[in-house]
Amino acid sequence: MKIKPVLDEPALIVGDFLVVSDLHIGIENEFYEKGISIPDQTEKLLARLISLSRREKVKKLIILGDVKHLVPRTVFHERVALINFFEGLKQSFKRIVLTQGNHDVLMPELGIEIYPSTGVRIEDCGFFHGHAYPDAEVMKASRWFMGHEHASIELRDSYGVRSVEPCWLRITKEVKDEREEKRIITVMPPFNPLLSGGIGERFLSPVLRDVKDSDVEVYLLDGTYLGSLQIIRRRYARTA
Repeated sequence: MKIKPVLDEPALIVGDFLVVSDLHIGIENEFYEKGISIPDQTEKLLARLISLSRREKVKKLIILGDVKHLVPRTVFHERVALINFFEGLKQSFKRIVLTQGNHDVLMPELGIEIYPSTGVRIEDCGFFHGHAYPDAEVMKASRWFMGHEHASIELRDSYGVRSVEPCWLRITKEVKDEREEKRIITVMPPFNPLLSGGIGERFLSPVLRDVKDSDVEVYLLDGTYLGSLQIIRRRYARTA
């Protein structure tokens, strides 16, 4: 399957699928409860996905979990937003696949393919959210695609102006199975621009707990290679 990042977007083309992660529809409600008023972003997320479908000429979509935000509940307006969102997606995508994330509980009926947190394998590619281990069949795939980490990096210019940029992580991981082969893991940036998790001292996903910093390559959305995570941590330690 061909694999191509979409330039300047937190999205991939894998075969004939558009792949995104971490939409967190309804996150505006959390900001509102904290006294921060942000307009509803659902229509913008929908418009971006439809635009990507047309631009990249793809009619199949995979969402790697956390399509909704509130846990462990789903309030009425979030339920309505989810239903309307997916009805809108169906106008552009003939197949929609969701691998459930840790936020995707109490989902309404959406009329799409929904797989559990253990993920789904399509040809030699495994797709899952990342908060739980994928199943054995998914783990046999040579390429893994996941989200969950909300990967982003803080940059500062020569004037000290700070910006937080979403980033891609490309990881080489040795998997102890009967083949003793390495896997290439792509950790996707969040599709919702309101999310930025940074890269902490350790990864959130159990899949990545034993990954070495030297095996993690970091890229910006425009394709800029920032170096290995090991190098980035050393630079931060010297300038912090």
